[in-house]
Amino acid sequence: MKKKKLLSYILTTSLLISLTANPVLSMAEETNLSQEITVDQDNPDQDSKSQNISSEKNADSKDKNENDGSDRGDEIEPSEDGKTEDLQEDEDKANLSSGKDEKPDLNGSDGDQSEESKKDSINDSSEEDSDQADADYGRLDEDENIDPDFSQPVENPEESSSAAGTTANSGSTSGGSGTSKKNDADLDECEHLEGCVDGKHDPECPLYEGEVELPSEAECAHLEGCVGELHDKDCPLYKELNAALSAKLPLAVQENIYEDVYITVDGVEYRFDFYPDTHEATLTRITNPNATTDVEIPEKVSYHNENESDDEEYTVTKLSLSFWAPTCKNVTKLNIPDTVETCNSYFRCFSNLEEITIPGSVKTFSGSFQSMNHLKTITFEEGVEELAGNLPLRNCAVETIHLPDSLKRITVPGAFSGASKLKTIELPEGIDIREGSLFAEDSSLVSITLPASITKINDSMFKDCSSLETVTAEGTITEVGQEAFENNTKLTNIPDLSQVTSMGTFAFSECNNLKGEVNLASLNDIPYRAFLNTPIESVVLSDSLQKIDDEAFSGTKIASITFPESLTAIGSKSFANTLLNQDTLIIPDNVATIGSSAFSGATIKKLVLGSGLTNTSNNEFAGIDGLESVTVQNSSDVLNLSNAGLPQNVTINYTIPSISDTVGDTISSEAGAPSLQKAVDTAADGETIKIKKDIKLSSQVTIPQGKSITITSDDDYTIVGVKDGTKPENLFEVLEGANVIFAGKLILSGRYNDKSIIKNHGTVTITDDVTVRDATIKYDETGALENSGTNAKLVISGGQITNNKIINHAEYSATVLIKDGAAFEMTGGSIQDNNSVNANYSHSTGGVFFFGASKGEMSGGRIQRNIGHRGSVVVLSNDRDADQQAAFTLSGDGLITENSGTSGNNVDAGGAVFIENNAVFEMTGGKITNNHFIQGGGVCVVDDGVQDSTIEEYGTAFVMNGGTISGNHASTGGGIYSFSNGTVLNSGKIVNNTAGISGGGIYSEGTRNNGYSSMHLYNAIVTNNTAQQGGGLWFCATGTTTLNIKDGIGIFENKAVESDDKAAGDDLVFSVFGNGDPDYTATLSSRMLGGGAIQWYPDGKIYNGVTSSYPSVISDIRYNKDDPTSTALESGKLADIQTSQALKTIMSADAQNLAENEAQLFIEGNTAKYGGGIGANGGIIVGEDDTIDISVKKVWNNAPLPERRIRSRFA
Repeated sequence: MKKKKLLSYILTTSLLISLTANPVLSMAEETNLSQEITVDQDNPDQDSKSQNISSEKNADSKDKNENDGSDRGDEIEPSEDGKTEDLQEDEDKANLSSGKDEKPDLNGSDGDQSEESKKDSINDSSEEDSDQADADYGRLDEDENIDPDFSQPVENPEESSSAAGTTANSGSTSGGSGTSKKNDADLDECEHLEGCVDGKHDPECPLYEGEVELPSEAECAHLEGCVGELHDKDCPLYKELNAALSAKLPLAVQENIYEDVYITVDGVEYRFDFYPDTHEATLTRITNPNATTDVEIPEKVSYHNENESDDEEYTVTKLSLSFWAPTCKNVTKLNIPDTVETCNSYFRCFSNLEEITIPGSVKTFSGSFQSMNHLKTITFEEGVEELAGNLPLRNCAVETIHLPDSLKRITVPGAFSGASKLKTIELPEGIDIREGSLFAEDSSLVSITLPASITKINDSMFKDCSSLETVTAEGTITEVGQEAFENNTKLTNIPDLSQVTSMGTFAFSECNNLKGEVNLASLNDIPYRAFLNTPIESVVLSDSLQKIDDEAFSGTKIASITFPESLTAIGSKSFANTLLNQDTLIIPDNVATIGSSAFSGATIKKLVLGSGLTNTSNNEFAGIDGLESVTVQNSSDVLNLSNAGLPQNVTINYTIPSISDTVGDTISSEAGAPSLQKAVDTAADGETIKIKKDIKLSSQVTIPQGKSITITSDDDYTIVGVKDGTKPENLFEVLEGANVIFAGKLILSGRYNDKSIIKNHGTVTITDDVTVRDATIKYDETGALENSGTNAKLVISGGQITNNKIINHAEYSATVLIKDGAAFEMTGGSIQDNNSVNANYSHSTGGVFFFGASKGEMSGGRIQRNIGHRGSVVVLSNDRDADQQAAFTLSGDGLITENSGTSGNNVDAGGAVFIENNAVFEMTGGKITNNHFIQGGGVCVVDDGVQDSTIEEYGTAFVMNGGTISGNHASTGGGIYSFSNGTVLNSGKIVNNTAGISGGGIYSEGTRNNGYSSMHLYNAIVTNNTAQQGGGLWFCATGTTTLNIKDGIGIFENKAVESDDKAAGDDLVFSVFGNGDPDYTATLSSRMLGGGAIQWYPDGKIYNGVTSSYPSVISDIRYNKDDPTSTALESGKLADIQTSQALKTIMSADAQNLAENEAQLFIEGNTAKYGGGIGANGGIIVGEDDTIDISVKKVWNNAPLPERRIRSRFA
């Protein structure tokens, strides 16, 4: 029967409102509605089912339901409400309720259902009714897209064949026939045209007396197909009043279809929908065979509609078996043909199926195997690319799942969850897991390996896997979601967490067998209950750690802990009930808050509280056993410990004496002593003012123009603002033309004033043992020592600038700010232990900031142990004019060491020295050592005009003409990270640096969408470096790399090593996407720096698929000098290489000596995963353009690249 799913307007107002509010109907409502609204367009003279909803049929349905339990052989016992348990279960499974009910719960729980709705569902659950319901109300499994979950499949209420009814259409295939079921009824006077509905008649009908009443617009669901008086097929008010209106409906609504055609093939009855426009068929039901049988779904079926002259052949392209399909318990094997392209079926009706294969023609599988109690094996053939079925294995007995290499993504939550018997599954390389709960509640899973492409363990991925013991990751895990491993009571082995930068709450909570050490070296925030009651024994904390949340390590077996200086907050009970037992626990200076009972149950003798803690009122230290003394790096007027929960007999020592505001602002206690301001005003030029007591200032001290003085003290006297009353904005202001020297043991404290300690427009010198400390900077373009103007200069030859903070997300602010043409000179002293973690992520520092047309030189002294985001020396100008360039030079004995950076707001921490835009850093001497950042442990260079090709380059430059960059750590670019064309390395040492990913010594960056940078090196040797791939050099297929002989490079004695022996390329890895590109080639030379001969030997093999950022090692056959089969690349085949290469260089001792004698730049002893010495996603150009060793033409492929963008406000 050919029809168009036309709804006639026969529903009462109350039913319409009910439908609008509750688009998911009970089984009974759906069945009755669909019976009433079916219209036979082709034969209006025959009876419609809308005229034949008889009590006899309903009684027959009831009889079938009453016999259902006995047919299954189940014992039926009545429940308290008089219903049998079996009947009640059937009601629950119906779950398509009216009233307030929602769609069935995806987790398998049934929603509440009214008694009336339950009864309707039971009384109208005959197969014929449900057939009609599926057909005429849009098929729940297709249109409603519900995904219910029950523990058992729905039994077939009719065990007999569904071949009842009068044959109106016939179809044929090999040995098959087709039937379409319908009932006949007598015609009345009405012609039953399309517009004849509920007593109203079509204008062409003889009984037409007036317009058909239209439904209220308020009852319309306002879907896309609802236009004017016409309604979308999924709208509850969908209807057609007459052919003229029908013509205006969208084509999708008017689609031709032959529905519910039963075809018998090889003794098995199928139900199809046929689409004559495409000659495709959708299988919607298989009738339970009379005996046990294997079912092979036909690829093609023939169907003869009564309105067509010949049989038409249809290709079966879609399986759409309803959740409510009757049980086919006699089907023991099901073969799906590869003509099927769409499969959104529920297979639960095949209750005795033990294995199933999904053909590769189904690119996206959205079906379900829920509640299949006998299914043991599921195989997805090559070609399947996506799993998109929601919770498809809930309560399934599957033990083994075979996944194809073609599988690219899993896009729904819980794809393998709830399969309590699943034991074996292997995830393919390159798979993208987009949702959580992947294996949640898989209680039989013991171990699993995550391919290298998986870097994130999603939320609840392994939650409640009670048998899981080992999770192995072949790649680098960087994210762990919330509850990822919660309640894995047998878990003993987990992936390396050292590169994890994000972790969710409860991530490893209640893992009762997880012991030993966990490495959280990259995690800046440890979340709530992350390791609650998990018996880990030690933890490695990040140097950039900021926060430990409540109960993060509560109930662990951690015995000792050392907090990094970056830490700002410790949560309630974070270390409660641990085995913490240590002589001294130090709370760092940056910790401002500690939650209640943070260390309850720990044994600690001595507690040291840093200067950042200024308030305790919540029993922070309650429950500590054995506490004898507390040392406070502050004064008692700042920190009161009376409510901190300390034992009564504990000794409290304050390291800073309290200074009462009553001491006043005079320079001594002698009678008639002047105030400091008056002493300055009356001092002769060149005079020294000696401070003989502490001073409290209520207003700033101004050094007037032209005044040249020295302020000194023989003892540790402090100049500070008053605590109460009117406070000074700045402690000192030095006007243009003034010159002041701070000397002796003087302490300048910014504890209580609002802005700078010294605001300088003249010349300020810090020398001797002067201390400048305790400023809290809250405002943009402000510094503890703020220097601005072309006549301003700061000289540091001694003393220390320490314990200052930049907070409130202040931008372009610093401990020492040099701006607007000011100058800086450092020959001694230190800038140390300052903090800008809570400042602006892009442009602030705890060290020195050169902003705009400012200049600085450092030939001595130390910049050390500062923490922030963008380096401890920041050089930045956003003005393109040449005279507005910011510049910094490091020479002599200057030392920049032990500084660290944290990332935040999508901005990666960059470089102990950070250079951006119209700025230049020249290094002729000094050392940059032992710093920890994300991009460029030692130096980070970023030109916004290079990383964003839509704007002009700034010409950002770093020129290295000497000095040492050593022992630094980063994710990329352990020593140097460059995203600029102005990085030039002429001489110096880049040694013993480490990168977690790429470029242990140096890294040149590029991006797929915008462009890339080129770094220039001269007279370099790369030796004794180590990596998994490319111990010496590693080049991605994205940058231009040129290695020349003249002033070029020597590469030798590097190592590619890996614990699993999956390493390649001792000296060089050249990575090409896929099978290569003729536009992307490499040319190798037979000579190196100094002219010595060199040979290139294969050393392992790599492959980089288009879905992988980094290549994989596919062969562990390494170079062996004793292996006679080892042969070097032929000299005639060193040009235009188009494939990935992993190589080792072999050269004589004389050739090595030649290279070493000419070398001025030494890249040695560095370590990374890719490119121990040098890693490049951008360009590397070595030496002068004379004889080319390697020439790589830049080609961007479609594959994702290992790019890392340094963001700035102007990026």
